[in-house]
Amino acid sequence: MLELLHQVALEAVARRGYRVAPSQATVHQPQELLAAALGVHVVTVWRWTGTLKAAGYLDARAHFTTSKGATRTDGTLYAVTLQAGHRAHLTHDDLSHQWRDLDADRAAGRTAWAVLQGSDQRPETEWKILLSRWAVEPGCTSPPVTSSDPCNGPATVQDVAYMLPLLATAHPDKRPALVGVMASTLAHALRDPHSRRWYCRLIWSAWKDETEGRNGLQQLAAQLARLQADLIEWPALRSPGALLASRLA
Repeated sequence: MLELLHQVALEAVARRGYRVAPSQATVHQPQELLAAALGVHVVTVWRWTGTLKAAGYLDARAHFTTSKGATRTDGTLYAVTLQAGHRAHLTHDDLSHQWRDLDADRAAGRTAWAVLQGSDQRPETEWKILLSRWAVEPGCTSPPVTSSDPCNGPATVQDVAYMLPLLATAHPDKRPALVGVMASTLAHALRDPHSRRWYCRLIWSAWKDETEGRNGLQQLAAQLARLQADLIEWPALRSPGALLASRLA
Protein backbone atom coordinates (compact mmCIF):
# COMPACT_ATOMS: atom_id res chain seq x y z
CA MET A 1 0.00 0.00 0.00
CA LEU A 2 2.81 2.39 0.84
CA GLU A 3 4.59 1.59 -2.43
CA LEU A 4 1.40 2.19 -4.43
CA LEU A 5 0.61 5.50 -2.71
CA HIS A 6 4.25 6.58 -3.06
CA GLN A 7 4.10 6.00 -6.83
CA VAL A 8 0.79 7.84 -7.09
CA ALA A 9 2.21 10.76 -5.09
CA LEU A 10 5.27 10.97 -7.33
CA GLU A 11 3.03 11.06 -10.40
CA ALA A 12 1.04 13.90 -8.84
CA VAL A 13 4.22 15.81 -8.04
CA ALA A 14 5.44 15.42 -11.63
CA ARG A 15 2.19 16.79 -13.05
CA ARG A 16 1.90 19.66 -10.56
CA GLY A 17 5.28 20.96 -11.70
CA TYR A 18 6.85 21.92 -8.37
CA ARG A 19 10.01 23.99 -8.77
CA VAL A 20 11.57 22.34 -5.72
CA ALA A 21 11.07 18.68 -4.83
CA PRO A 22 8.64 18.60 -1.87
CA SER A 23 9.21 16.55 1.27
CA GLN A 24 5.68 15.17 1.00
CA ALA A 25 2.71 15.17 -1.37
CA THR A 26 -0.99 15.11 -0.58
CA VAL A 27 -3.32 13.16 -2.85
CA HIS A 28 -7.05 12.51 -2.82
CA GLN A 29 -7.95 8.82 -3.20
CA PRO A 30 -11.04 6.63 -2.74
CA GLN A 31 -10.35 3.88 -0.18
CA GLU A 32 -12.60 1.52 -2.15
CA LEU A 33 -10.39 1.78 -5.24
CA LEU A 34 -7.22 1.42 -3.19
CA ALA A 35 -8.62 -1.76 -1.67
CA ALA A 36 -9.58 -3.12 -5.09
CA ALA A 37 -6.15 -2.27 -6.51
CA LEU A 38 -4.45 -4.10 -3.63
CA GLY A 39 -6.88 -7.02 -3.68
CA VAL A 40 -7.90 -6.56 -0.04
CA HIS A 41 -10.97 -5.50 1.94
CA VAL A 42 -11.39 -1.80 2.67
CA VAL A 43 -11.08 -2.61 6.40
CA THR A 44 -7.57 -3.90 5.68
CA VAL A 45 -6.71 -0.59 4.00
CA TRP A 46 -7.96 1.17 7.13
CA ARG A 47 -5.76 -1.03 9.37
CA TRP A 48 -2.67 -0.58 7.18
CA THR A 49 -3.28 3.17 7.15
CA GLY A 50 -3.12 3.22 10.94
CA THR A 51 0.17 1.32 10.92
CA LEU A 52 1.72 3.62 8.31
CA LYS A 53 0.49 6.74 10.14
CA ALA A 54 2.10 5.51 13.35
CA ALA A 55 5.38 5.06 11.47
CA GLY A 56 5.16 8.57 9.99
CA TYR A 57 5.07 7.44 6.36
CA LEU A 58 1.49 8.64 5.86
CA ASP A 59 -1.07 10.94 7.31
CA ALA A 60 -4.65 10.26 6.29
CA ARG A 61 -8.07 11.67 7.01
CA ALA A 62 -11.52 11.60 5.41
CA HIS A 63 -12.23 14.71 3.33
CA PHE A 64 -15.63 16.39 3.65
CA THR A 65 -17.57 18.50 1.18
CA THR A 66 -21.08 19.86 0.78
CA SER A 67 -23.39 17.79 -1.41
CA LYS A 68 -27.13 18.34 -1.80
CA GLY A 69 -27.09 20.71 1.16
CA ALA A 70 -25.42 18.24 3.54
CA THR A 71 -21.85 17.55 4.65
CA ARG A 72 -20.59 14.33 3.12
CA THR A 73 -17.33 12.44 2.69
CA ASP A 74 -15.97 12.65 -0.84
CA GLY A 75 -12.83 10.54 -0.39
CA THR A 76 -9.69 10.24 1.70
CA LEU A 77 -6.67 12.53 1.78
CA TYR A 78 -3.24 10.93 2.07
CA ALA A 79 -0.12 12.93 2.83
CA VAL A 80 2.76 10.73 1.66
CA THR A 81 6.34 11.32 2.74
CA LEU A 82 8.81 11.61 -0.13
CA GLN A 83 11.99 12.22 1.84
CA ALA A 84 13.70 10.01 4.39
CA GLY A 85 13.18 11.24 7.92
CA HIS A 86 10.18 13.43 7.10
CA ARG A 87 7.00 12.68 9.03
CA ALA A 88 3.96 13.11 6.79
CA HIS A 89 1.19 15.42 7.99
CA LEU A 90 -1.96 16.91 6.50
CA THR A 91 -2.25 20.69 6.59
CA HIS A 92 -5.23 23.00 7.03
CA ASP A 93 -4.98 23.90 3.33
CA ASP A 94 -5.16 20.23 2.40
CA LEU A 95 -8.31 19.71 4.45
CA SER A 96 -10.03 22.95 3.39
CA HIS A 97 -9.27 22.58 -0.33
CA GLN A 98 -12.23 21.64 -2.56
CA TRP A 99 -10.81 18.57 -4.25
CA ARG A 100 -13.88 17.69 -6.31
CA ASP A 101 -17.46 18.67 -7.14
CA LEU A 102 -19.24 15.66 -5.69
CA ASP A 103 -22.67 16.53 -7.08
CA ALA A 104 -21.32 16.99 -10.61
CA ASP A 105 -19.26 13.79 -10.36
CA ARG A 106 -22.28 11.81 -9.22
CA ALA A 107 -24.42 13.23 -12.02
CA ALA A 108 -21.76 12.25 -14.57
CA GLY A 109 -21.12 8.82 -13.05
CA ARG A 110 -17.56 9.71 -12.03
CA THR A 111 -17.51 7.77 -8.78
CA ALA A 112 -15.53 4.92 -7.24
CA TRP A 113 -18.76 2.94 -7.04
CA ALA A 114 -19.24 3.26 -10.80
CA VAL A 115 -15.69 2.02 -11.41
CA LEU A 116 -16.21 -1.03 -9.21
CA GLN A 117 -19.55 -1.80 -10.85
CA GLY A 118 -17.77 -1.89 -14.21
CA SER A 119 -15.14 -4.36 -13.00
CA ASP A 120 -12.64 -4.59 -10.18
CA GLN A 121 -10.61 -7.22 -12.04
CA ARG A 122 -7.96 -5.05 -13.66
CA PRO A 123 -4.23 -5.57 -14.25
CA GLU A 124 -2.01 -3.94 -11.65
CA THR A 125 -0.68 -1.39 -14.16
CA GLU A 126 -4.21 -0.24 -15.02
CA TRP A 127 -4.98 0.36 -11.36
CA LYS A 128 -1.82 2.47 -11.02
CA ILE A 129 -2.87 4.63 -13.96
CA LEU A 130 -6.43 4.99 -12.71
CA LEU A 131 -5.33 5.99 -9.20
CA SER A 132 -2.70 8.38 -10.61
CA ARG A 133 -5.35 10.04 -12.76
CA TRP A 134 -7.63 10.38 -9.77
CA ALA A 135 -4.79 11.98 -7.75
CA VAL A 136 -4.30 14.62 -10.43
CA GLU A 137 -8.02 15.10 -11.12
CA PRO A 138 -10.20 13.66 -8.32
CA GLY A 139 -13.26 12.05 -9.84
CA CYS A 140 -11.46 11.10 -13.06
CA THR A 141 -12.61 7.55 -13.80
CA SER A 142 -11.92 7.27 -17.53
CA PRO A 143 -10.63 3.81 -18.45
CA PRO A 144 -6.84 3.51 -18.44
CA VAL A 145 -5.40 3.52 -21.92
CA THR A 146 -3.73 0.37 -23.20
CA SER A 147 -1.37 -0.30 -26.06
CA SER A 148 -3.10 -3.50 -27.10
CA ASP A 149 -6.50 -2.08 -27.97
CA PRO A 150 -6.43 0.38 -30.89
CA CYS A 151 -9.98 1.50 -30.08
CA ASN A 152 -8.97 2.41 -26.54
CA GLY A 153 -5.44 3.58 -27.18
CA PRO A 154 -3.83 6.93 -26.30
CA ALA A 155 -5.15 9.95 -28.17
CA THR A 156 -3.72 13.00 -26.41
CA VAL A 157 -0.45 14.30 -25.01
CA GLN A 158 -1.91 13.79 -21.53
CA ASP A 159 -2.63 10.13 -22.33
CA VAL A 160 1.04 9.64 -23.17
CA ALA A 161 2.07 11.34 -19.91
CA TYR A 162 -0.08 8.85 -18.03
CA MET A 163 1.29 5.90 -20.04
CA LEU A 164 4.98 6.63 -19.46
CA PRO A 165 5.11 4.75 -16.11
CA LEU A 166 4.07 1.58 -17.96
CA LEU A 167 7.57 1.41 -19.44
CA ALA A 168 8.90 0.46 -16.02
CA THR A 169 6.60 -2.57 -15.73
CA ALA A 170 6.32 -3.61 -19.38
CA HIS A 171 7.99 -6.82 -20.53
CA PRO A 172 11.23 -5.97 -22.38
CA ASP A 173 9.86 -7.59 -25.56
CA LYS A 174 6.76 -5.35 -25.40
CA ARG A 175 8.57 -2.12 -24.56
CA PRO A 176 9.49 -1.13 -28.17
CA ALA A 177 5.86 -1.44 -29.27
CA LEU A 178 4.74 0.66 -26.32
CA VAL A 179 7.29 3.35 -27.20
CA GLY A 180 6.08 3.26 -30.81
CA VAL A 181 2.45 3.74 -29.77
CA MET A 182 3.32 6.70 -27.56
CA ALA A 183 5.55 8.31 -30.20
CA SER A 184 2.84 7.97 -32.85
CA THR A 185 0.32 9.56 -30.49
CA LEU A 186 2.62 12.52 -29.83
CA ALA A 187 3.33 12.98 -33.53
CA HIS A 188 -0.40 13.04 -34.29
CA ALA A 189 -1.50 15.12 -31.29
CA LEU A 190 1.22 17.72 -31.89
CA ARG A 191 0.49 17.89 -35.63
CA ASP A 192 4.03 16.76 -36.36
CA PRO A 193 3.69 13.47 -38.33
CA HIS A 194 7.21 13.59 -39.77
CA SER A 195 8.87 13.60 -36.35
CA ARG A 196 7.73 10.22 -35.05
CA ARG A 197 11.30 8.91 -34.84
CA TRP A 198 12.33 11.97 -32.85
CA TYR A 199 9.58 11.27 -30.33
CA CYS A 200 10.72 7.65 -30.15
CA ARG A 201 14.25 8.81 -29.33
CA LEU A 202 12.87 11.24 -26.77
CA ILE A 203 10.98 8.50 -24.93
CA TRP A 204 13.90 6.04 -25.12
CA SER A 205 16.19 8.75 -23.72
CA ALA A 206 13.80 9.29 -20.80
CA TRP A 207 13.75 5.53 -20.21
CA LYS A 208 17.55 5.40 -20.23
CA ASP A 209 17.68 8.20 -17.66
CA GLU A 210 15.15 6.28 -15.57
CA THR A 211 17.27 3.12 -15.59
CA GLU A 212 20.26 5.21 -14.48
CA GLY A 213 18.36 6.69 -11.54
CA ARG A 214 17.60 10.15 -12.94
CA ASN A 215 13.75 10.05 -12.90
CA GLY A 216 13.62 10.52 -16.65
CA LEU A 217 10.04 9.31 -17.04
CA GLN A 218 8.71 11.67 -14.37
CA GLN A 219 10.54 14.62 -15.89
CA LEU A 220 9.22 13.90 -19.38
CA ALA A 221 5.70 13.36 -18.01
CA ALA A 222 5.88 16.76 -16.30
CA GLN A 223 6.95 18.44 -19.55
CA LEU A 224 4.14 16.72 -21.46
CA ALA A 225 1.59 17.76 -18.83
CA ARG A 226 2.84 21.35 -19.14
CA LEU A 227 2.59 21.15 -22.94
CA GLN A 228 -0.95 19.76 -22.73
CA ALA A 229 -1.92 22.83 -20.68
CA ASP A 230 -0.30 25.06 -23.31
CA LEU A 231 -2.33 23.40 -26.07
CA ILE A 232 -5.54 24.14 -24.17
CA GLU A 233 -4.69 27.70 -23.16
CA TRP A 234 -2.82 28.69 -26.33
CA PRO A 235 -4.93 27.61 -29.35
CA ALA A 236 -2.76 29.62 -31.75
CA LEU A 237 0.37 27.65 -30.85
CA ARG A 238 1.78 26.64 -34.22
CA SER A 239 4.66 24.33 -33.36
CA PRO A 240 4.07 22.60 -30.02
CA GLY A 241 6.72 20.01 -30.87
CA ALA A 242 9.31 22.73 -31.32
CA LEU A 243 8.28 24.28 -28.01
CA LEU A 244 8.74 20.91 -26.31
CA ALA A 245 12.18 20.48 -27.92
CA SER A 246 13.30 23.93 -26.78
CA ARG A 247 12.27 23.22 -23.19
CA LEU A 248 14.13 19.93 -23.19
CA ALA A 249 17.27 21.38 -24.73
